[in-house]
Amino acid sequence: MTKPASMRDDMPMTAEFVDRKRVEWGRAYVNDCVRRAMAGQPGYFYAMERGHTLGTPWLGGAANELLAQGLAAARGAACGVAALQGVALAIGAEAAFFMREPAAGGGEHGQA
Repeated sequence: MTKPASMRDDMPMTAEFVDRKRVEWGRAYVNDCVRRAMAGQPGYFYAMERGHTLGTPWLGGAANELLAQGLAAARGAACGVAALQGVALAIGAEAAFFMREPAAGGGEHGQA
């Protein structure tokens, strides 16, 4: 019997992204983001790579609105993470990764 492929096999660019963030932001913080996302909490971690997804997408509006916001962002206008996820999906990006950045004041996940 063959062993099922692991996430690292199916999503190698995602694994590399997570590994880099563990070094940059700390293992505990990144693991907590991934755990929260795997439990269905939006806004912590989401990745899509070669037809696979992992985590929970950020909340956002309809796909057309996301595409419009993403196109505006490409022209320099501000937009949210949900819009960028919509663009990555709409253009068929090979891979895209999103993770909540640590809070500036040292608080966990934007909480002081």
